Amino acid sequence: MAEKIAVKMKELMVDCTHKPGTGAELLRLLAKEKINVAGMCAYGMPDGRAFVHIACDDIAKAKRVLKKAGRTFRESQIIAVSMANKPGTYASILEKVGKAGVNVEYAYATGAGRNGTGYLFFSKPEGSDEGPARHQRSATQIAMKEGGLAGSRAILGIDAAWVDHNQSGFALANESSSGWNCVALAPSCEAFLNFSKDAPIDWRAKSTSGIVAADEILAASNRLAPSSKLLVVAVDMPLACVPITRRRAADEIVSRAYGDRGCAVHSPTPDRPGRLARRIRESWMREGFHLATATTSPRHTPALVEVYPHPALLTLMGRDYRLMYKWNNRQKYWPGATAGERRQRITCVWKAILHELRKIFSSIPLQDSDIEKENIR
Repeated sequence: MAEKIAVKMKELMVDCTHKPGTGAELLRLLAKEKINVAGMCAYGMPDGRAFVHIACDDIAKAKRVLKKAGRTFRESQIIAVSMANKPGTYASILEKVGKAGVNVEYAYATGAGRNGTGYLFFSKPEGSDEGPARHQRSATQIAMKEGGLAGSRAILGIDAAWVDHNQSGFALANESSSGWNCVALAPSCEAFLNFSKDAPIDWRAKSTSGIVAADEILAASNRLAPSSKLLVVAVDMPLACVPITRRRAADEIVSRAYGDRGCAVHSPTPDRPGRLARRIRESWMREGFHLATATTSPRHTPALVEVYPHPALLTLMGRDYRLMYKWNNRQKYWPGATAGERRQRITCVWKAILHELRKIFSSIPLQDSDIEKENIR
């Protein structure tokens, strides 16, 4: 069975003259430079102009070639979905996109035989969404929910608050033949559960419901990535097989290794996150996700894993010291700067992190525009 994968990619719409051979001439120009075209749509206009939409594997190289040839073109973002070439597959994607209120500007498709792989490319006009951008369901997320690689792995990350009344962030990623895709991002457990039931993400909505039982979170993950198997739940919170009453040996080891780089760990107590950490561990254990410890085989899954993201972020970004990325600490980071300067600096950090993450994930349901509008904090 053909794989079903959805990714964001760039497309070029080339302005041409409506005459015989125009399309062939354009494609030959790209072929000479070894640029592979994944999809194409062309049409003529009554005024004698023609437009050719091209989705290719090396958009930067294609732009250089077209500029050198004196061609006029416009670059835009599209969503490409590959899936089994059979009746109803394209309809299933566009139906869900339509129900989510996403207005498709244009679409085109390719196929490769009855049992081969088909490709659907579609775009929605910029600025056409109704309501605030943060309330709009990402068309890529909808396509990803329909896609995914059958039998692939999935990982759930939880940025857990140490007290129940604070929000905990959620991120779900699954595997495809092109790498890893971020299927869902949510600012709270409540938002994650609602998103799995087709509700849009509101990044500014407040939630005080805390982290619910593992069976509900697992069911939501399965709805969001139905073709994947959740194997690892990574939680940013001190976890242990025994009650946590004070600073642990692991806390000391990490602090010694990364303390001089601004990444020493906080000291856990019986109350923060003590009882909450135990409840989370026991809840996931009932679903078959046992806490991974020093004696656990690295390949043993499913597993619940304690993580500490700060050292990983240093490695990802190639930095020597802890990044200044927390919104609530912006005044502490830059005490002498104006409010506007602090906002600009922290959004630059967020964009830099997102840029590096895009090198790992082929799809992330978050745009630079969300950061610029401060829809996330």
